[in-house]
Amino acid sequence: MKLARALIAPAALLLALTGCAGGTATTEPTESVAAPASEAPIETTAETTAEPKDAAGALSDEEALQVGMDTYTDMYDAMFVVAENGHDNDGKLAALITGEQLEKLPELIASFENVDVKVEGSADMRNPQLISNTHDGTASTIDFAVCVDATGMTLSGSDGASEPGPLTTSHVTVTDADGAFKVSNVQTYTDQDLCA
Repeated sequence: MKLARALIAPAALLLALTGCAGGTATTEPTESVAAPASEAPIETTAETTAEPKDAAGALSDEEALQVGMDTYTDMYDAMFVVAENGHDNDGKLAALITGEQLEKLPELIASFENVDVKVEGSADMRNPQLISNTHDGTASTIDFAVCVDATGMTLSGSDGASEPGPLTTSHVTVTDADGAFKVSNVQTYTDQDLCA
């Protein structure tokens, strides 16, 4: 079933910003750090208590991957709260993003202001692989790839039309901006090697 016309553009923008839109992979992760065994599927709710993770110097590769995943997961959850509420009045999403992602926020919010959206289910982020972990003495940048299985999520419009989420690979960049780790870029690919 196709999403209602009023929901198509906002849903596409939301899915693109969260790493759930298709593309073609052009790079492969070159370094891998296993994800912690404690990772569980991400549950979306209408509330989020996400706060930016404080940045504090150089991180080990394992720490960097965990901070990157935590930051991306918090952003992902906050993004769907914005979709359901039609606003980011509490600023939780804005506090978790920077750079290109922050520049896209007004467009995302505007696209959901007059659209009744309900998000149900959960996404499973699995098999994260660290691509790079750099610290130049003042700032850190964490690049990683992760399988985003959003097939367990459904975006529904007020007319009952709904669409399940896709299975994709996201390349995420997390940087420490203003003393906290924030998502600065998300690129999504249809390459599903990490999802196997």
